[in-house]
Amino acid sequence: MSNVTQMRNEGVSVRPFAGSRELQDVLEALTTLEVRTGQELYVLSSADRVTIPPSEMRVAGVTLKVSDLEKLLAQVDPMVMSREDVDFLVVALDGPISPLRSTEVLHHGPLSELKNEIELNTLGSQSNSAVLSNVNGRYSIEFALVHNKNIETVSAVKPRLKGALLAKAEFTIKPTGVNDQPKPKPMGPEDKARFGLPAQAWFYLQAGPYLLEAATFDEAFDFYIDKELLETLKVAKPAAKTAIETTLLTVLIQGLCQEVAARSEDVLDEMLEDVEFSAVVRMLKNLIDVKTFAELAEQVKESPTKSATLMLAKKTLLGGLLKSLEEANDE
Repeated sequence: MSNVTQMRNEGVSVRPFAGSRELQDVLEALTTLEVRTGQELYVLSSADRVTIPPSEMRVAGVTLKVSDLEKLLAQVDPMVMSREDVDFLVVALDGPISPLRSTEVLHHGPLSELKNEIELNTLGSQSNSAVLSNVNGRYSIEFALVHNKNIETVSAVKPRLKGALLAKAEFTIKPTGVNDQPKPKPMGPEDKARFGLPAQAWFYLQAGPYLLEAATFDEAFDFYIDKELLETLKVAKPAAKTAIETTLLTVLIQGLCQEVAARSEDVLDEMLEDVEFSAVVRMLKNLIDVKTFAELAEQVKESPTKSATLMLAKKTLLGGLLKSLEEANDE
């Protein structure tokens, strides 16, 4: 596998070549990605995404399909000097929060050798691709048509450079959240020393660098609670237990609101899709009854404290934290 180093990505909507919009529309209409698990078959059109459990994602069957090759080739011909000047590539790209950040060319060749089906992974087997076998974050599959040579031409609207992107379809596969609720972690003396906290500290919210984009709570942050406090919760009376859990929940939600307020200005347009579907943003949007990250950001920036107060009025979240605390106690 090798990295793509010469693909020029001008963006679908602004590509300057004559006929590019028509080719893009045809490519998107004809191309699908089939993702098969032990229980389900998902058929994705261009720009679609599917969310599946990590255990199934690792061994899912993945097949790229082009329903009508002749129609696709006929749309390519007017754009280029020769059909032989075009290659196809199937590329796997890690999502933005992956520590690997890999880009792998899974298949490539002359357009004349393109088949109706390209199997990227066989159901039940783990791929040799580092990207496809990584289930800690989302990855994308891109199917692209690119110009494969430099040519001299007087036409300003035909591709001239090697690597010029003619059209592209993209599909996204991502894991379901590992935890449905944030799960606290016990914090002992060694942890406090590692974080530079005093011995009296009883909680610590450690936000990850990709808190706004992470697909799971595990990737987004670690919420530590004093180990002795967790032990106390085991034998606490119901009223005291509820009071402690409510306090911890308040600390967590207030901390997340402050983090979102501080980071919202750094969200770029190309990050928005991951941000909208991230674990933290989805949870906070649901709690405060807004539909978009922009609405959430506006509220938390105006007042993180008020936003947290509104979110904490949702009693269902307390039950989720209670369950997670019980699981933490058992570890």
